[in-house]
Amino acid sequence: MSILNKKKIKKLIILINFLITPIIFNSIFTLNSFSKSQVDNNNDFNNDGFNKGGEIKISKPVSQQIWWNKSFQWRNPIITTNPYNIDLTDYMTYIRINHTALVEPGKIQDDLGDIRVVENGQLRNYYFKTLYPSGDYAFIWFETDIYANCAEDDIYLYYGNNQVGPSAVYYKIERAGIHWWGFEEVSNSSTEDSVGNIVGTLNNLDADDWEDGLIEDYSLDFDSSNNEYIQLASDPLPSGQFSISLWFNADSIDGTIFDMTQNPVYFYIGLRNSRIEWYYEDSDDAEVQLNYEFPISPTSKWYHVVVTGG
Repeated sequence: MSILNKKKIKKLIILINFLITPIIFNSIFTLNSFSKSQVDNNNDFNNDGFNKGGEIKISKPVSQQIWWNKSFQWRNPIITTNPYNIDLTDYMTYIRINHTALVEPGKIQDDLGDIRVVENGQLRNYYFKTLYPSGDYAFIWFETDIYANCAEDDIYLYYGNNQVGPSAVYYKIERAGIHWWGFEEVSNSSTEDSVGNIVGTLNNLDADDWEDGLIEDYSLDFDSSNNEYIQLASDPLPSGQFSISLWFNADSIDGTIFDMTQNPVYFYIGLRNSRIEWYYEDSDDAEVQLNYEFPISPTSKWYHVVVTGG
């Protein structure tokens, strides 16, 4: 995989999902533009209420729900903010926690089997990935409902129960997609896949190429003149249908944003004369090419692109 030309990519979030649909081939192209002030951190949600002095030791019953019992010793509030003019239902967002800091005092399992996400008294679907013990952080993805232009404080993360493992009902490994590169390392020579396990190696990129991002803190600035790109350790796509999602901010009206050859499939997203293009070719030589003309110059502005195919 390579990403070339001078583009800032936030979350080459190649978010790759299995698509449940009977259509043999489908290609959908959506494009949204946002200024930085329109988007809060953590996948459009501001979760600053977590892990900043909000941790509560549970010493008496706090729920009448069947799932809860006193062996869950801790809970922590998660504050979410929806800045948009639309209600969101079962929206998948995430938080990042310092797993090491909770494991060392014995507050949480080292495999995160004891976490539960509860919204308005109800368990929610969730997924997690931890870097512990090789790294400090863990990512916890969960579904939430939130009204337009609202901040809500009815979500809690429960943990501290040595008698349980991941919920057989609510732990949804496929719900968060299968890969997610967030580019939050700042100075590493590689970038972590916070959902799957495919590490991306940075080629010809250095600490100066990490810049302010749109979602969370950082993005990567790729320059074709320096042959800057990311090489994945293995092929990321499943067989069958898939979707890819990414944010980009271009400095020019021409050039590659993202391309990948996964024999026998080739696909490409890029700019040409202020138009954005999506190209897909499979083993049967079936070719699909879509393009969209920007109403204004595509440069110096963040855009969200989602494509699906398979």
